[in-house]
Order: sequence, then C-alpha cells, then structure tokens
Amino acid sequence: MPKASTVVIYGTNLSGYRIAYALGKMGYKTIMLNRGAYVDEVRNQVLSQLPFDLCWACAYAPQRLFVGMGAMQVYYNSELIELKGKAGNFTVKIRKRDAFVNNYICAECEECINACPVEVERDGEKQKAVYVVPKMFWENIFLIDEKNCTKCGECEKACPTKALKMDPPIEEIEIEAGALVLAPEFDEPGKEELAIFGWGKMPNVVKSSDIARAALATNFTEDSFKRPSDGKLPQSIAIIVTPHFNEKGIEYENCNASAQAVYRANKIKEMHPDIEVALFCREYKCYGKGHCRMYERAKNSGVRIIRTEKLALSAVDGERNKISFSTFSTKELTDETTVDMTILITGQRPPTSMKRLSEICGVEAEEHGFCKIMPFTCAKTEVEGIFAVGEFTSPKGNPETIWEGYGPLREIVSCLGEKNFTKPQTPALKDVSHEQPKTGVFICS
Repeated sequence: MPKASTVVIYGTNLSGYRIAYALGKMGYKTIMLNRGAYVDEVRNQVLSQLPFDLCWACAYAPQRLFVGMGAMQVYYNSELIELKGKAGNFTVKIRKRDAFVNNYICAECEECINACPVEVERDGEKQKAVYVVPKMFWENIFLIDEKNCTKCGECEKACPTKALKMDPPIEEIEIEAGALVLAPEFDEPGKEELAIFGWGKMPNVVKSSDIARAALATNFTEDSFKRPSDGKLPQSIAIIVTPHFNEKGIEYENCNASAQAVYRANKIKEMHPDIEVALFCREYKCYGKGHCRMYERAKNSGVRIIRTEKLALSAVDGERNKISFSTFSTKELTDETTVDMTILITGQRPPTSMKRLSEICGVEAEEHGFCKIMPFTCAKTEVEGIFAVGEFTSPKGNPETIWEGYGPLREIVSCLGEKNFTKPQTPALKDVSHEQPKTGVFICS
C-alpha cells in the first residue's frame, strides 16, 4: 500500500505552525486541528509565550502567510477522537463543528448584534449573546455565547449574507495521513497553584501573561501596568519568578522566564524611572550576550534584583502587598518590603491533555508528566509515525519552540509518500510606471 502524504497536526503551538509551513514549502499538505473557534481562544495558541510585547500585526502575520500559501487546512472546533493504522498509513478520526458565524462571508455589519434580545455581563461591560472578539484589530471574530443564547433565531434572520447558523453541523470525518504531529498548547498554573503568591485573592497581584495579552493590539503602554483595584499607576512594583519558589512539580521554568522578568522590569523603568521595581528570583537562568546585557541594564537603571531562597506574600491595607523574604545566609524570612502591585512570571505545567492523547495514540509520559521522546531523535515518540513537539515534551521558551519546528522535518518526511502540493506560481511583474500612484499609510503601535 502506498504511503499517505498528508500530515495531521493536533494543536496550535508555535512548533506545529512552523512544521506546517516548512512541509508546505517541501511540497506536502498538512491539516491542523484547532480546538478553539479562532486562533487564541484556547490559551497560549501560536503566539506561545509573550515575554516581548509585539502587536499582532507583526506576530500574527506569519500565521496568515502559512494559511495563505494553500498547503495547510485548519479545522476549528475540532478534536482528535481515534487513531488507527501505522506510520505512513494512519487513519485519523476527528470530530469537528462548523463555526456559528462564517467569518469569510460575514460583512461585519453587526445586524445580528442589534437583533439579539439577550444581554449579558462580559468582561465588565454589557454585551449581547452574539458578540465580537477583536483580538486581531483587522479581523473581527463574531461568536455566540452558547451558555446564554436562547436559540430564538433573531440573529440568523437578521444576517444579510446568511453567514450565521444557529445549529452548525457536527461531523466525524476520517483523514488518511502519513504522520501525526502532537503540538498542543502549554498550560499555565491556575489559582490553586498560585495561591501562595496571592493570585486570585489579592486584587493587585497579576500575571505577566495577562499584562502581555492586554497589550496585544497596543504594545506595552502605561495602561498595561495600572493597578486593577483602582486604575492608578503603582509607585512600587515587585516581579516574582514563581517557578523558583513554588512547590516542586507544580510548574517548571523555561528559558524565557528569567528573561521575561528582567525585560518587564526594564520596560517599566523606561516609561517611569521613578517607579521602584524589585525582582525576586533564586537565580538568573538565561544565556547569551543579549540576555546578559539586559540583566546589566536592569541593575544600572535601578532595578533591585533580590536573590532569595524563599518568600511569602501577605496583604497590607487591603490593596498593598507585603513580601517577606530570606537571605541565602539565614534561610529565614528576616527581610520584607511592601509594594503597590506584584507581577508574577509563571512557568509551565505538565500538559493536561497528556492522559487523553496517551489513550488515543499510545504515546507515553515521562517522569514529570510531559510527552516522552526517544533518545537521540528530534521529536519521535515510542509510536512510529507519531511526533511530539513544543511545550508538549518539556518546558520551552520561544527560541526552542521555533527550533523544534524545523528539527524533525526529515523524520516526518520519511513516513510520507509522494509530494501532494505544488506551490502556486507567483504572478509575473507588470509595468506600473504609467499608472496613477497609490499611497498607503500603515501605522504600527
């Protein structure tokens, strides 16, 4: 039996997209399974970690390029439910549901929102059961709140382009694939895991990833680090690298964490040199001349870098945070400082999807709960033809995640048959010297 040439990629981490793009350039089609209704509905999709604040015009453009090339097909609201066969001839069974709103034919007229009779409280403001997610400022995603929607059908009647369906079909389809790549998104620690740092309990304890997400369309501005309790600018900020102080096995540090902490401190100091910034870590785990210079710049700008074995947080006056910490000589919480706001630099948890994917695909977990990779290979699991990449296999930062998007290509191609994709020819250039000039203005934040 000839080998199949299509690759199925489960998940949307940065490695998965890189593999899809590279395989497309090599002449192979890929099918990506996105569990969300749009990119970034599931936490930490594609954009991966956010140590450096980029607006989505820069960060999201490569993803558009991958899809626009024509070699990759994305199924939204999809889930892997069964796997049969062997390397080169897998039958991948998936369940997918069409979106409520087809954003390809949606005119964004908002007639559906105007017609919806249901009002709900969402993100601190009143919205309808039909709402817009403006994650990408050039493309609005229209969604329906299934929990609060009454299925009255008024929005469907009001849609002039018939882009909206109240009951989109749910399908189960089988895909013939030569290889399967597991690339699910990484998990962050939640309220229970971060309870010792006051997250979810103290109003002015925030996660750095939440700050970065709030700044996606605007870049990092003064509004990005105002206190949640009163909207005021803090005069003192503590930055804590949580994997250094959390209980063993709860979260793991990647190479981005220390760099993210120092970067965040530098950005705050650049905007407001008078704000006091204290960075708490056990050690600075970064490599490269750029990271070293970033560390020195933080010290020279007045950032207090406090290396400590353990610390504890408590509330003061309801809104301020007191941080008690030890020194390496005493090991006791002998020192303390009080700040207006605390920013947590979190690590990565073992993937919650590991157990389910193990049952479906037969892959195994290593001792910490991440997917096990065969020794001396880039991404091979113990099941021939199944590969695992990105944060699914171990805690990783952006550089390592991108490297893994190229590393296993030869291993994957060895499981595939003949090439099944031809890149469209680039249109020939034409002489526009005699045409009226067209001017565009592109403003980047």
